[in-house]
Amino acid sequence: MNTPIPKDFLETSVSIFGRESEEFLASLDSEPSLGIHINAEKMQKTGVVIPDNAERVEWTSNGFYLKSRPRFTFDPFLHAGAYYVEEPSSMFVEKALNYIQKDIRIDRALDLCAAPGGKSIMIRNSMKGGLLVSNEPLSKRAAVLTENLAKWGNPDIIVTSDFPEAFDGLAGFFDLIATDVPCSGEGMFRKDETARSEWSKANVENCVQRQRDILRTIWSTLRKGGYIIYSTCTFNRREDEENVLFIANELGAEIINLETDADWHICGDTTGRNLPVYHFFPHKTRGEGFFLALLKKTSDTPPAENRKSKKKKPEIVSADGFAEWINCKENFDFHKSKDGITALRKAFADDYAAISEKLNVICAGVRVCTEKPAKFSNSARKPKPQFVPAPDLALSSCLNRKAFPDISLNYSDAIKFLRGESIPPTVYAPRGWVTVSYRNLPLGFANNVGSRLNNSYPPAWRIRSTYVPDSAPQLEF
Repeated sequence: MNTPIPKDFLETSVSIFGRESEEFLASLDSEPSLGIHINAEKMQKTGVVIPDNAERVEWTSNGFYLKSRPRFTFDPFLHAGAYYVEEPSSMFVEKALNYIQKDIRIDRALDLCAAPGGKSIMIRNSMKGGLLVSNEPLSKRAAVLTENLAKWGNPDIIVTSDFPEAFDGLAGFFDLIATDVPCSGEGMFRKDETARSEWSKANVENCVQRQRDILRTIWSTLRKGGYIIYSTCTFNRREDEENVLFIANELGAEIINLETDADWHICGDTTGRNLPVYHFFPHKTRGEGFFLALLKKTSDTPPAENRKSKKKKPEIVSADGFAEWINCKENFDFHKSKDGITALRKAFADDYAAISEKLNVICAGVRVCTEKPAKFSNSARKPKPQFVPAPDLALSSCLNRKAFPDISLNYSDAIKFLRGESIPPTVYAPRGWVTVSYRNLPLGFANNVGSRLNNSYPPAWRIRSTYVPDSAPQLEF
């Protein structure tokens, strides 16, 4: 790192860590640990066997440390959603989720500041049914979030892009809210020059006020008895412990104690109050500065204001022509959106109506297809519309793989496909739409025109590099 650690931060560190401050500061110049979160269902299909001696992330069921950093960009398994690269300490969210679900059923969850998607993936995996609303206010980050969740493949997610104020009117709607709030980013000092250069005491105070504004605004949407997971990637008390006390004392909540193992070296309250909070300091644990507290709402929720919306209700359309592409199609409603046709479970119809009335919905469920204009003909019969399968469907657990012929690619051709190139068919397949797969995992769709496979992989998802490794990257557990 060329940017030095700010002087005021050094002083703050001494006040928090005392005699350990030198060890803590030295850790900020060390290499962070690398972790991945396995998509067990998809990884099993690849035939990859995780060795028995693989080092698990201690506080989660499907997290593993890696010994080295492979070139993730060139791993088709990553693009197919077989795993997600995730900072190990942030996987501690699973401990909070396990506690919550011993107390209540999570029917509706909100990940408020969700990009790039790691916590949404953990929440969705942990939920036993129910609907997850994964929200990201910033449009570019929302696009990344949508891509990552599409690749993971769970259909029971609605992605939205709104600031907290837009949730007004959904009073008591959620059983769980995860708030990984924008913070001063002290945990990023190891790898982000900008985090160091932009840090100041004034910026910390700005973050505190912004975080409290977010919490005040969103608080009414959490039902009484529901839970909030408050987290940051920073070390200081103002954004961590003092904001937890703000939630407990001013908004009305009980701070929950989570069981941990002493061997994990997770640190607790740094203020001397003995609050049940959880710090992952880089000189103690293999993480980058994650902080988490779990709170249960004890205050009453005011009734929602009955404001009329000018937004149209979600339009349900006929699935003639593509219904067979979806497993258990009878369980889904099909909706028309600006990006095509999506499928969402019928069980979530009322929730979707309420959400779409208030929020900017990016994707509801799984994108299934787009409709091409019907071609005119001389026949008196009305021509049937043509449907183009959406890339998201190929990656979804909803895909009926029997609905499309499949062409399995070797590694070199898989990388070409992920770069958006056309590929000569290596095996016979009928003309028309086919799934393109690598080691039994679909990567996307292509239109087989006989002499080549016309690639429909989204431009925004494509590998930009023209370099192709000789062999696939190996995950070294």
